[in-house]
Amino acid sequence: MSRQVIFEKHSLERALPENYQAQDFRHFDGDIHNTIREMHVVEFNNASILQFFLFHKGQLLDQYCATRPIHWKKRLKAYVKSIIYPSITINEATWLIDNWSAGYFHWITDVLPRILVAKHYLPLRPILLPESFRKLSFVQESIQLLEVNVIYYQPFKKYKIKQLGLTSHLSTCNFNIELMHQVRSYFASQDGGNFSKPSKRIYISRSKANRRRVLNEEALIPLLSKYDISCYYMEDLSFAQQRKLMAETQFLISNHGAGLTNMTFMQDGATVFELKSDSSNTNNCFFNLARALNHQYYYTINPGQGDHIQYTDIEVDLEKLEDELRRIFL
Repeated sequence: MSRQVIFEKHSLERALPENYQAQDFRHFDGDIHNTIREMHVVEFNNASILQFFLFHKGQLLDQYCATRPIHWKKRLKAYVKSIIYPSITINEATWLIDNWSAGYFHWITDVLPRILVAKHYLPLRPILLPESFRKLSFVQESIQLLEVNVIYYQPFKKYKIKQLGLTSHLSTCNFNIELMHQVRSYFASQDGGNFSKPSKRIYISRSKANRRRVLNEEALIPLLSKYDISCYYMEDLSFAQQRKLMAETQFLISNHGAGLTNMTFMQDGATVFELKSDSSNTNNCFFNLARALNHQYYYTINPGQGDHIQYTDIEVDLEKLEDELRRIFL
């Protein structure tokens, strides 16, 4: 096994939101001071891949195949599967994903940076992706632009890889600033670069999603239109169309959801406005991402329909929102 550190572990301090209010302390406290984990590449001889599980010398390597420690029941099932599933041998490949990588946010902010690291620091090898990833248009479009070869693997087989290169996990929602800028720069160059000054103001609707919707969107959209903010549905746009739209966007507003991930493709210094929930748990992925990309970040706290931010719908406080929009635009 060989191992090379690319980025050392380091501490990070983020500036508070532009419109931060002291009463909102609990919503941001955990993300003002953070530690960004080490980033390294490693190569294994004779490793095995089964679904999202990585084995080496009989050990299941959680740190390279899961975002969180694997529960003992899943671990046991994985070991059983590794014994009974038929195996296929591959000479060489690269492993860059985990059990969350099929999500748009995780693909953009975790997998794409890892692909760029692998292209620079590991031998040129095909990357391993589940067969199901063929159906994800953003995956297909991005790997084409990244010019990487792919081996798609089946869910009910074990793959023995004679030489396997991989990168360590990035900190979920604690972004490596340099890598996120590399992602933006790479795709900007692929899209032609030399963009004009962004001017669009857009709202990304989640009304077509099955969770984290805005319950009073019918009242919200007319309010936003007063400030020349147009409504878009990212489901209706290709990955290329989303990037183009973002490169032209100066102001982006939405509630917590994958659409805000597209701030990755906005030009440096744009403005992001998150409609946050007052849920008892907090999630600052998009505040942290905005700071990593050098965007201005605004927010409002809005009544949610549940305690978990990942599932709750919200009702936007329109009065509070309009106060903030006046301060920004008038």
